[in-house]
Amino acid sequence: VPVEPDFPGNPSGLHAYSAGNFQNAVFFTQSEDTFDVGDSITIEASLALANRSAFTGEKNFARIGLKTDYSNGAPIVGIDLTANALWSLKISEMGGTDKTNVGSTDDLFHTYTTVITKTAVANTFEMSASFDGGDAINYTIVNADLYAATNAYAVINTRAGQNTGGILMDSFSVSSVPEPSAYSSIFGLMALAFVVSRRKRD
Repeated sequence: VPVEPDFPGNPSGLHAYSAGNFQNAVFFTQSEDTFDVGDSITIEASLALANRSAFTGEKNFARIGLKTDYSNGAPIVGIDLTANALWSLKISEMGGTDKTNVGSTDDLFHTYTTVITKTAVANTFEMSASFDGGDAINYTIVNADLYAATNAYAVINTRAGQNTGGILMDSFSVSSVPEPSAYSSIFGLMALAFVVSRRKRD
């Protein structure tokens, strides 16, 4: 088991460290909720490069997204995080070549937020990504496997490899928001319960 690096300013809540000589480390959450049309799943992670001096060339150092089963492996819909020798940090659709520069890489933790929404269009998702709460980068994703799945599992695949110096993860959280009609159903049931309660009192 690798020893965590001496990392200046490292928050006391550090959860995980992926050593640079490991090709992959996977962190995931088990989902108990269904992923229905109109639902949105938000994945938020606080990550940092453990050792920038070990970084060579432009490398994809992490993937954040969703997969269809509770098992090891990379997400099938999500974003790629990339850094290069000039220390610029980029976000792209997973596997995409159109990369958006979101800033310069440093030794600090940064928050990456990904929101994936299942649309009414067959096999289609709307996805947004942001860096430290900045402007959202929007994508339209087509993936039949995730669309057909009733459950989704949030995954961070560090993809550290030998030339990124490892990845530090301080936090990883997932939240889901049901589509608007679900709220209507909930409020409708609450109103019905209130009417029944009043009738019993009368």
